Amino acid sequence: FSDWPAICPEIVSKARWGGRTAIAVEYAIMPVKYVIIHHTVTPQCTTEESCSKIMQSIQNFHMENLEFHDIGYNFLVGEDGRIYEATGWHKVGAHTRTYNSKSLGLAFIGNFSGKIPVFKFLFHLSQTTYFVTFMRKQ
Repeated sequence: FSDWPAICPEIVSKARWGGRTAIAVEYAIMPVKYVIIHHTVTPQCTTEESCSKIMQSIQNFHMENLEFHDIGYNFLVGEDGRIYEATGWHKVGAHTRTYNSKSLGLAFIGNFSGKIPVFKFLFHLSQTTYFVTFMRKQ
């Protein structure tokens, strides 16, 4: 692992945050071409406990109201600096119509309409994007 990123953010597994099993799984052809960044339009979270509750809420909304097979994003970034596994690697998300099969969907946990995320949050996203880009090459 000599070429492993020097800054490897902590990834909270779906099992650890209490995620449900997907109804169905569609595998992506890797490597994907794009990384698409969203925000969840939910409250922000600053601890693993609060982020886990929001992750469960987002997954329930996506599966029960939007009738997705799972949470729509591949990974989410909490203001606590952790990456939360959602659909995960090698799987098609449901985040950007016509781009789902050729992209990974990352989302900030929070509502950033009309405001810019704080620097610390942007730093976490840059770490995540670097990590995802590195992993795409594997």
